[in-house]
Amino acid sequence: MRAGRSAARGGRRAGRGRRGGRAWRRERARRQREPRSHRDTAAPAMEPSPKDGESAAAAAEPGRGGAAPSSGVVVQVREKKGPLRAAIPYMPFPVAVICLFLNTFVPGLGTFVSAFTVLCGARTDLPDRHRCCVFWLNIAAALIQILTAIVMVGWIMSIFWGMDMVILATERRCRAAGADLH
Repeated sequence: MRAGRSAARGGRRAGRGRRGGRAWRRERARRQREPRSHRDTAAPAMEPSPKDGESAAAAAEPGRGGAAPSSGVVVQVREKKGPLRAAIPYMPFPVAVICLFLNTFVPGLGTFVSAFTVLCGARTDLPDRHRCCVFWLNIAAALIQILTAIVMVGWIMSIFWGMDMVILATERRCRAAGADLH
């Protein structure tokens, strides 16, 4: 039976089409020797443009790293926040942890407490808005969390809101520690 199958295939490996096994192996070995960037056409490597301060001749210099086209490229990603998310105040770390705890067990309560920290001078990512406006945005977020807690959406939103408060407090603490070092 084995000989019959081999004869039916014409001595070629299964699934290789017209090419035999040897040609397939040669092609695979050639692909492995090529650099990966030559094989990938779907995602070409990013090369620094001349507007980045380098001319094309300087980029092609062997000492400048012409072989590594992505060296020296800096990508910055900034999160665009909506008005409710930007209204979360930068609080001291212990207060943020308390608000997270409150939001975990009573949805919206920690957000409600954080609204009052805005009136006490906590900074937000909405510098162009008045404190009262930011206060009412936080009250609105707390009401949304309380009213939608019945269907679990508000409870989950409340927990994430508390986690954002702790993250913002940690960023504030890191910035303060970095400012003390300089």
